[in-house]
Amino acid sequence: AALLHDAAEDQGGHAVLDVIGRRFGLRVAGIVAECSDSLVDDTVETKRPWQERKEEFLARLVDASPGCRLVTACDKLHNLTDVLADYEVVGEDLWPRFSGGREGSAWYYREIARILEKDGHRAARELVRASARLDERLGLLA
Repeated sequence: AALLHDAAEDQGGHAVLDVIGRRFGLRVAGIVAECSDSLVDDTVETKRPWQERKEEFLARLVDASPGCRLVTACDKLHNLTDVLADYEVVGEDLWPRFSGGREGSAWYYREIARILEKDGHRAARELVRASARLDERLGLLA
């Protein structure tokens, strides 16, 4: 599920999810679906707005399965580690790459870290630290 978590969201929606279910089983397909913020079968242009999708995903993440929560923690930790490394190199020129921009991206990582923090596993703990590091680098400390 961890290797396939973006497949349906980014490359074909329900049709890809069906293939995942046939090849890897319903449990894996279920985690992939749960980790997705959109399963549209069309192009990226047909997805709902970024903020709306992220808010809905965060609401679902609160009660998500342990598998989804672990995959999400690992995925966001990996992404955030890359963001922090890229920010050190390109600075503020980084943010146009992201639909949420500077503040929106930091908010999203912060909220995921807050939700997953109670899980207590290493990925969740590291995500909390990485999110705090991003806020610190951006001057967004509360």
